[in-house]
Amino acid sequence: MRLLLCLGFFMLTSIFWAQQFDKEKLEAIFDHLQENDKAMGSIALMHNGKTVYSRSIGYTDLDKKVKATPKSLYSIGSISKIYTAVMALQLVEKGKLSLETKLSEYFPKVVNAEQISIEQLLRHRSGIFNLTSDETLHDWAYAEISREQLLDKIYSYPSVFAPGKQFDYSNSGYLLLSYIIEDVTGMSYNDALQKMIVKKCGIKDTKISALGDKDYKTLSYKKFGEWTPERITNLNLALGGGGIASTAEEVNKFLHCLNTGKLLSASSLEKMKSLVDGYGLGVFQVPFHEHSGFGHNGGIDGYQSMAYYFDAEQVGFTYLSNAVDFPINDVAILVLSEIFGKDYTLPTFSELQKLPEGQLKQYLGNYSADNFPMSILVQEKNGVMTIFPTGQVEMPIDYVGDHTFTLDAVGLKLVFDPEKEIMHLHQSGMHFILQRKIGNSLQSQEK
Repeated sequence: MRLLLCLGFFMLTSIFWAQQFDKEKLEAIFDHLQENDKAMGSIALMHNGKTVYSRSIGYTDLDKKVKATPKSLYSIGSISKIYTAVMALQLVEKGKLSLETKLSEYFPKVVNAEQISIEQLLRHRSGIFNLTSDETLHDWAYAEISREQLLDKIYSYPSVFAPGKQFDYSNSGYLLLSYIIEDVTGMSYNDALQKMIVKKCGIKDTKISALGDKDYKTLSYKKFGEWTPERITNLNLALGGGGIASTAEEVNKFLHCLNTGKLLSASSLEKMKSLVDGYGLGVFQVPFHEHSGFGHNGGIDGYQSMAYYFDAEQVGFTYLSNAVDFPINDVAILVLSEIFGKDYTLPTFSELQKLPEGQLKQYLGNYSADNFPMSILVQEKNGVMTIFPTGQVEMPIDYVGDHTFTLDAVGLKLVFDPEKEIMHLHQSGMHFILQRKIGNSLQSQEK
């Protein structure tokens, strides 16, 4: 997963029973988030195939004051990869594809295509450059772009490593898998999704959809002082890697359908959950003591999501958000602590400090380091400082005092030293020192 969007795993310690948790306390969690304007989205909990709790907060269209409901659709981002992997494995079961099939049978122009297998695409072990890490991504991600143009981009990238040698998350691989599904079935990805998954699971609203400008009008937001609508990624770029929209309840139903044998054979499901470097075929594992679940996180535009299924307990958990100002992983910890009888405390949200007018200027610039995989452009927007990492989206960051800024949604802390023109970046136990640039040259570290 890309560094600044990583969300982390959460830990659980008890077995779920439908009547074990206090629904009023769950309501209190989401009342607290809503009253402090920290999140918008929907959550659903399933036990033995039945929804036992659901809640929606915020709006699907803030300007028009359209309130979110359990029927609201959200872009689920990379949770889409589970659906793509299931369809690929269905084609394998029917003998129309093999996990050993080489990419060269479909797209021979991809570098090392003759060595890259379907399984390596599914496991992110192909060595194909992740096109959403392209430094020019935001010049073309929101415009019209065809399959042919995207293929040309993938063809132009050099290989990151020899196929099979390591894990490296690649949306390019899942875009190619989407195209292969289309070519093998003779259908569009969405039509294949409807036939191979949606109808079999008895769900109806799951589909490829650009929510902001289509029928459901679910906008996503980033907070730049106030909630600001995000741009919408072109669906041709997302497709089976991140382009599916669904409800929290329907994602749970899909996971229950998958894990109860309605979509894949037992051997295919076992193969799907077999891990190499922590990743299976379109899924990863969430451990909690002697228990474990499987699923995926997602993020696209202003949407963030997580969906997991704990087979031994027959529990499905999905949280889909279209506006995040508090880490969705922390939301999961609060909810699941209540469900599994663990102690927890509601977070305290203190009012953010504000810098005097003009004081942000001392931090603005482009920061980079030889041992850090991207540069970070620090800018000011509507009186709020924002960061714009290479190949990602612009994100607001909060001032907490003493030259320090935080982005709680991804566990990021930035500490600036304006005199030395450096930034200390702290995240997930890692620490990097980045230098501010002027043009293409680094400023002197000492004034």
